[in-house]
Amino acid sequence: MGDLVAIFLMFLSLLACWNYAPLRARPPVLWLVCASLLVRYAICFCEAFLFRMVASIEDADGIHLEAADPTLTAKLPYTQLLRLVYEAFGVSKLLGETLSVVTFLAAIFFFIELIRWLRQERHFFGLVALYALLPSLVIHTSLTLREASQCLTFMAGLTGALLLGEKKLAVAIPLIGLSLLGMSLLHNGLALYAVLFGILSIAWTSAKAKENGVLILLACLVAGPLLAPKLASRLSEKSVVMRQVLSGNVVAYAEKYRTGVENARSSYGIELNAGSLSGLVTTLPAILFMYMFAPLPWQIRGFLDIYAFAEAALRLGLCWGAWVNIKEASPVLRGRLVFVLGVSLLLEFLWATGTTNWGTAIRHHSMAYGGLLLVGGGPLLSFEIDPLKRSLLRRRKRRQAQTAFG
Repeated sequence: MGDLVAIFLMFLSLLACWNYAPLRARPPVLWLVCASLLVRYAICFCEAFLFRMVASIEDADGIHLEAADPTLTAKLPYTQLLRLVYEAFGVSKLLGETLSVVTFLAAIFFFIELIRWLRQERHFFGLVALYALLPSLVIHTSLTLREASQCLTFMAGLTGALLLGEKKLAVAIPLIGLSLLGMSLLHNGLALYAVLFGILSIAWTSAKAKENGVLILLACLVAGPLLAPKLASRLSEKSVVMRQVLSGNVVAYAEKYRTGVENARSSYGIELNAGSLSGLVTTLPAILFMYMFAPLPWQIRGFLDIYAFAEAALRLGLCWGAWVNIKEASPVLRGRLVFVLGVSLLLEFLWATGTTNWGTAIRHHSMAYGGLLLVGGGPLLSFEIDPLKRSLLRRRKRRQAQTAFG
């Protein structure tokens, strides 16, 4: 029964692509997204019935087995939800993996909406291709892992924040609320990020549109004292990180968490020093740098390192593209781009404090990748506005002229 439901969901997902107007209006992008789904479904079938394509990712099997066995305690809300699906339709690894693919398809739909909100339609095909077909994302969103849901909550939250800035409160507030709730349930560390994301969304809206922001802030001032104690209590029950934040021990917790994580061969080799302010100030930037751009060329020893290096180079290019895009944008668009970039980098920073090696970081980068791509992907895909290329072309023409006139 579960396998049949999975096949039915596959068919519905392809039908949803066909009925989604922005894709139907752009046939190449439509076929691209459908192809990305078929690649993921091929991985699902192989993992469920033939052989393990990704033997190194043991979390996926652990989550599936925990959800499938009612005698085991489902520790994660994601596992509890997956168990409800299995109880309703039957235990099926294919169904669990298909749910991840369908969830990521929803994230792609929000990503497409954000392309339009951020006025990046000129690079529509390239941006969707880089988001839908990034190899690590293809793998992690084809298994029973939380990455697909994390991508969805982040893309939905960004969309809700931009809608909030345009005073579309009836859609924005429920969308942001659901996305922040989803973040909090998906990972302990994301509970803290959800609170920060909500605060930054309100602050950005207040700066962008004073009259709209004042109304929201007044509502928060009235509801805050009533809801904050219950919210803090609830979050502290569900999230270890929030308990540490409320007790003032979050930095020490991050240091202990990093120490407790098994050091792999791809370890950064940097320890978070929370013993003193100077140690904290010097180690945090180094940890963030290594999280974003490791492995460095001299640290490459195998295929995983080569791939991680390629993704790190892509992130470096996206950071450069974000700077170019923000510099050349109109004032209204610049505000949106800065907000998306800011919350994406904040998310990367929070992940960095608990990540000790670039093998694990590949998975953690999945969530913020869409935000960085939206802001910095355009200039990276548009060679004609690349100042570096213009400079190189000018130098080449000068050399050719000098050679011609001998």
